[in-house]
Amino acid sequence: MELERLAIRLRPRGGWEAIDLGVRLYQQQFLATLLPWLVVALPFSALIALGFPQQDWVLALLLWWLKPLWDRLFLGVYAHALFGERPGLGDSLRRFRRAIDTGLLWQLTLGRLDPRRSFTLPVYQLEGLRGRDRRRRIGVLSLRGGGRGTWLTLVGIHLEWVVTLGLYGLILLMLPESLAEDLLAQFFSPESPLWSGLFANASYVLVLGVVEPLYVACGFMLYINRRAELEAWDLEIGLRRLAARLAPAARAAALLVLLVLLVLPGLTLPPLARADDGASPPAPAEVMQQVLADPVFGHDEERTVWVPRFESDWLRRWLASRDEETTEPPLIDRLFLNELLRGLLIALLAGALLWLLLRLLRHRASRQGPEPEPPPRVVAGLEIAPETLPEDPLAEALRLWQTGDQRAALALLYRATISRLVHEHGMTVREGDTEGDLLRRCQPRLEPANADCLQRLTLDWQQVAYAHRRLDGGRLPDLLPCLRALHRAAPRDATNGGGA
Repeated sequence: MELERLAIRLRPRGGWEAIDLGVRLYQQQFLATLLPWLVVALPFSALIALGFPQQDWVLALLLWWLKPLWDRLFLGVYAHALFGERPGLGDSLRRFRRAIDTGLLWQLTLGRLDPRRSFTLPVYQLEGLRGRDRRRRIGVLSLRGGGRGTWLTLVGIHLEWVVTLGLYGLILLMLPESLAEDLLAQFFSPESPLWSGLFANASYVLVLGVVEPLYVACGFMLYINRRAELEAWDLEIGLRRLAARLAPAARAAALLVLLVLLVLPGLTLPPLARADDGASPPAPAEVMQQVLADPVFGHDEERTVWVPRFESDWLRRWLASRDEETTEPPLIDRLFLNELLRGLLIALLAGALLWLLLRLLRHRASRQGPEPEPPPRVVAGLEIAPETLPEDPLAEALRLWQTGDQRAALALLYRATISRLVHEHGMTVREGDTEGDLLRRCQPRLEPANADCLQRLTLDWQQVAYAHRRLDGGRLPDLLPCLRALHRAAPRDATNGGGA
């Protein structure tokens, strides 16, 4: 498994926090699971409805009993989304077809009522274990996590009923009272019409497409959290990232040491003496004759000495061998050995200095902190980039207000105010912030009068944009003076960024 490609940040999490992470995964991949579900469920439902036109309960029973089959469709989408992939409709259907042969028969028969179904499903589908290995694996995973998987199933059952009844109630609320009472009477009568069964089954198909992916996503995140805890994925990823971060420095240090070892001896060794190429050396025979002609070496001498009888050749041979062993090495060997040791010492010192320099640079970078991210261009659905605003937004907003376009005027004022606070006063905001989030972030850094002005502008904008109310004609002219002061004012505490 390529842990570096995971789209989530691995860290120790509790079971309920892992379920929250599953909810987030479900939100991001809602359409990616809904479309394959409709492609699979609608033809299946139509076929069963045509085969059993008077027994509408057959379709509901099959949809409920085949949940382990539908869960494989959703888990295939989530498993690839966990690694940052965006599977298409065709890919999801092909993986769903291959996932059928992964313990489905067991889960549809003896294991159908397992309350940990979503928690243990990845063992069947993703790990592909069978028999005793699968039972052991599920037992190890369930030591911490199986209980929450059971509670997740109970919550999923109740959530399914709540969403179903809520859908019925929503439809009844949209109908006239007399018609709603008549439809209810027909729906619950012993001889209910054909449309009631079709409506109930269609509603159940829609509810399954909304609730069941949530159930599978939460169980999948429980499984991932348990595996990360058992196999210490967070530590493994941390060590891999540390090794990757230090690899360039280690390679540079090794290369530097190698260069020093190769270059330094050649720079420090004394040049070897060379004879004059023009004069040819004397022949060896001539040299030997000159040596023998010398009176010191060139005469024979005979001496008689007393030798003890017990002396033998082994002592002479041993002394001769000792003389050979203690012979001093040539000068060139001693020079090369000394220079090699000196080169190694210099290389080690250079490597140590390089390592200290890298540590110092990394320490300074960590103290300075990461570079601040550029502010977002869109906040709360509105463009706040300075280049998208007119030169005088207050005057332009007043002109729009006087023409009767209150929404455009307040939108321009709100965009200009947030843009000024972000780009000129350093307020930190997020792209997903709502108007309420922006107000909470900016108010602590503004003077009370300016904070009150921003709150008034926010409330006016919300009333016009969301409540579709029309404000009094003098509301904007009364607000412009405090907005001019707000645009000119600096933040009260320039060192506190409001948190990102």
